[in-house]
Amino acid sequence: AAEDFDSTYKSNLLVYSSGEVNWIPPGVLKFVCKLDVTWHVFPFDDQICEMKFGSWTFHGDAVDLQIQTENTNGTHSMDLSTYVINGEWDLVDSPALREVKYYKCCPEPYPTVRYFLHLRRRTLYYGNYSDHYWFQSYHSIASNLLDDGAWLFITARCRREDHFG
Repeated sequence: AAEDFDSTYKSNLLVYSSGEVNWIPPGVLKFVCKLDVTWHVFPFDDQICEMKFGSWTFHGDAVDLQIQTENTNGTHSMDLSTYVINGEWDLVDSPALREVKYYKCCPEPYPTVRYFLHLRRRTLYYGNYSDHYWFQSYHSIASNLLDDGAWLFITARCRREDHFG
């Protein structure tokens, strides 16, 4: 959870005559996503960030995690109705997967829900930087090829003189 979030905030519960209780506690979650920004793909990279939700305390009979958003093709994804567009990344896809595990210790199910955020970097966000980066890369490659070619020519010429000398 976020460091500046006040977890003592009192929130309401909805109690139904069936005994069902609906409690939506407020919270702010922060996730860390490991990015692959190696030189051969940046800034044209796609990244997959995974978020996994599950209970360490309650089994699935007590807390049954479900995915509510179902797509027209039968797959599941994250609810993006409140998604805010980012200037640096496009959200390509957000598939969701529900898994249930059974452990040797216990007969009850333990469900988890995993969301996978498929992000694609907006290349134009980097503007002149990407043009400058590619110019430097091509310039370095061309310089290295010319240097190596000149070295090979000089080496071959020296060897020829040695043999005729």
